[in-house]
Amino acid sequence: MKRRMLYLEGASGISGDMVVASLLDLGADRAKLDHVLRSLHLEGFDYAVTRGRSHGMEGCDFHVRLAAEEHPHDPGHEHGALGDRALPRESRKTCCLRGRAGSPSTPLQAEAAILRAATEEHHHDHDAHDHEHDHEHAHDHEHPHEHEHEHAHAHGHVHEHDHEHAHEHRNLSDVHAVIDRGDMSEAARALAKRIFRIVAEAEAQAHGKPVDEVHFHEVGAIDSIVDIVAAAVCLDDLGLVDCVVTGLTEGTGTVRCQHGDLPVPVPAVLNIATRHAIPLRIGTAKGEMVTPTGIAIAAAIRTCGALPESFTIERCGIGLGKRDFGFPNLLRSLILTAGAEAEPEGLWMVETNIDDSTGEQLGLAMEAILSAGARDVHYVPCFMKKSRPAYLLRILADEDRLADVESAVFRTTTTIGLRRHRVSRTCLAREMIQVELPCGTVEVKRCRWDGGVMHYPEYESVKRVAEASGVDFKTVFDQAKAKAKAGAGS
Repeated sequence: MKRRMLYLEGASGISGDMVVASLLDLGADRAKLDHVLRSLHLEGFDYAVTRGRSHGMEGCDFHVRLAAEEHPHDPGHEHGALGDRALPRESRKTCCLRGRAGSPSTPLQAEAAILRAATEEHHHDHDAHDHEHDHEHAHDHEHPHEHEHEHAHAHGHVHEHDHEHAHEHRNLSDVHAVIDRGDMSEAARALAKRIFRIVAEAEAQAHGKPVDEVHFHEVGAIDSIVDIVAAAVCLDDLGLVDCVVTGLTEGTGTVRCQHGDLPVPVPAVLNIATRHAIPLRIGTAKGEMVTPTGIAIAAAIRTCGALPESFTIERCGIGLGKRDFGFPNLLRSLILTAGAEAEPEGLWMVETNIDDSTGEQLGLAMEAILSAGARDVHYVPCFMKKSRPAYLLRILADEDRLADVESAVFRTTTTIGLRRHRVSRTCLAREMIQVELPCGTVEVKRCRWDGGVMHYPEYESVKRVAEASGVDFKTVFDQAKAKAKAGAGS
């Protein structure tokens, strides 16, 4: 069966705004995105969707503007620790952006707020980017930019009072409250929360605090909320459940933030890459190429770490980055079509018949074989020659664990020989989510196939919650499955 998948090619790193831009370039519905961002009821923001070039390569740029005091144009800019906000060395010709109250704002109105947020919110310095623009500007300095003035914008709610400013600190519950009031699908809402939780857990680990006690500077910023919600809405609109991320290219050196100089990758990026097993390739560029928001999006949607052996490319979307690394700074998102294929790793089935071991002995053997790195182990009753009752032991293992697995079999069973052969298998895309119940937090495996979604609460997690709370196992299991099905997991 043919299946469609998304491939994020992170040769120039990844950031939240680059992801959104590439998905819009793939064809995600701008009108739907505009509606969702309006429904968040966040104060004072607009966004622009433009066409530009980075070292001659054309692509889409997604830029969030925060409504703030007027600010003279500054050819330099600050770049945040998440890398998702940077002021280009350019002046844009753009349509007039208006707040909800209808008051006009200039294209550069938000720059002071972005600069202030950048310096306050775990931010550091970077060089200017090099988008090339197709029209000239009346400035005293030259701009190496070309820019076509195709724009889309969404309006924040600009009022006389109670503005939510970019420098506010929010915790995860505050962010969830913003997401909950947005008019989006439950799938998009759950994905946005999952992305935020990944960033939150990484920041909490870096600061040595529980997630609920950490006040997030960058996570709580309006522009980051917009980036993550926009990415979730665009991904949901494209309807792709499989996503391939083979690795991301990171820069070198250090970055300056409120805690001083930090090495690249910054702690949050390093924590996410470690926890979610996302490979990082260290390139030659100086500075940060992978941001916490960007890698969190990749971690949240990644279902496979390898491309299929053969595929066709349906469409390609290009999202432009803000920095000038001396080469095209862009993220390519591709929609691929591939047939159902075997597991890309070399999998082996190891078998043996055993007629002189007890069930208890085989149970101990299973534990040892799994500890040796087997993917799966089971045994079934069988009859051997002369009608002797026996057990058929079967083990699924990766090629690089084969020697350890076979050693465990010989060490813990009475067999004197093994059979092995290569096997192919088709795996459904799956991810592990968490659902919050009154009695505790339960892990649920979410699997996708042919446009459908199935949920399977994890036995050990259900058992742990049932024992700790006194609620019976079946009730915990059923409640976890129902809540996951309703899209409440993160």
